Amino acid sequence: MATLLWTIDDAGGGDTVSVPRTCEFLAARDIRETWFVVPKSGGNSMSEEWKTTLLTTRDGGHDLQLHGLTHGDCYEFGPPNWPATAILPSLQTQFDNNREDLLPRYTAAALLARIAEGMEVFHRELGLVPTCFRAPCGASLSLLLAISAPRDTNTCGIAAA
Repeated sequence: MATLLWTIDDAGGGDTVSVPRTCEFLAARDIRETWFVVPKSGGNSMSEEWKTTLLTTRDGGHDLQLHGLTHGDCYEFGPPNWPATAILPSLQTQFDNNREDLLPRYTAAALLARIAEGMEVFHRELGLVPTCFRAPCGASLSLLLAISAPRDTNTCGIAAA
């Protein structure tokens, strides 16, 4: 028997139609997925309807994990990486053109504060403590790995504090 891991990024915009339909479709095939949720999409709080959708998703056996904080752009946690740059090649050019303005975002203190705020929102709004973190647009900075808490090798991301 094969094991399939299905993950979905950018669950954060409050799509209360597609998320339940996708969960229903996959659950009918005995597939559970991990939704990487943006806790403050565009800087906005989660609506009650969106929270209900997410908790119903979780109660259906699916997993909810942390995907950035606001995802206001693809540079929230570092330079974009493949596959985001393959889908939208201009991301790298835009990063290069704005490098001086963007690099100050990537201090250990700033990155840790954003992750901590995302975890706090998750806990406050959903009663959940994420155990995984996926940066928007595939951003990968060695600094992100260096500052992350010790990880359990059975999970995919940052361990809860």
